[in-house]
Amino acid sequence: MNTLGYRCTGLNGLSFMLLVDGQPLGQLLGASPVEEIPYGAFIEDDLPRGWGAGDPFYRGHEAEVRTVAICSCLVEDCGCILCRVVREGETVAFRDFWGAEVGGKEFRFSRDNYETVVAEMVAQARAYRDNQVPAGGRRPRKSSNAKKKPRPGKRRKSSGGSA
Repeated sequence: MNTLGYRCTGLNGLSFMLLVDGQPLGQLLGASPVEEIPYGAFIEDDLPRGWGAGDPFYRGHEAEVRTVAICSCLVEDCGCILCRVVREGETVAFRDFWGAEVGGKEFRFSRDNYETVVAEMVAQARAYRDNQVPAGGRRPRKSSNAKKKPRPGKRRKSSGGSA
């Protein structure tokens, strides 16, 4: 059985490189430098769904197709690796790779190993997203507990006259 891991990189802000037995998955598949998964909108609650899931190669298994590496330009059809992530009892298998000349390679992990790694990646991606400046705007300033002094303003003069 293999061991799944990951490494955070600074590519495009935050990206994840999947590791199998300590080696980058892209290298093991002969697809280097297509190795990383950008945090972006891609990682929500699991590895990102593969855009090529509708390909006839994956017919009948569309829900299992995940993107496990993307070219650093972030354009999936430029260079990416998809595979089926198959949950079988207490194991999870990466198989049926697309986008790399890998033949019949397959990697198997304990389900606990897979779920722990993915949960850590999801938590880091969410934390990173939560700390980003919104597009076109500034991050709201944090309020302080100190009271602000009132700004001097124009005061109306009382007419002082009688009615």
